[in-house]
Amino acid sequence: MKLPGAAAPFYTPIPPMYDRIVDGGCPIVASYGRRDPVDPGNATRLRKTLERKGIEHDFNEYPGVGHSFATELPAQAVTRIVGFRYDADATEDAFARVFQFFRAHLARAAAGLRLRGSLSAPVPLLLGLPVTVPSG
Repeated sequence: MKLPGAAAPFYTPIPPMYDRIVDGGCPIVASYGRRDPVDPGNATRLRKTLERKGIEHDFNEYPGVGHSFATELPAQAVTRIVGFRYDADATEDAFARVFQFFRAHLARAAAGLRLRGSLSAPVPLLLGLPVTVPSG
């Protein structure tokens, strides 16, 4: 059974085995920097796999942005030389996409749980969605 939900990888370097990893997977909102030196081509592999598998996704590869674009690392002056640098614009856009995607998909998942009669105490989520968890 495919579980409802959503996932949000940010510049995740995963060996090229997406076909096995995403089978039965939930919708994905993914954010990568086009200039990521850690695993060139990783973003393209994931996007193509999601398309081939018919997995709903929101995918963005930010031009001119490298690895760790959403992380303010110490020693930015040094890390940016090797392609790791914080990018405020890409970060803001990526998180806006994640929150919008999660609101839509997790609300749908919560409605599905309620429709199946799994009523119990609401579980608060980061996004403030009322979600019920199956009891028993």
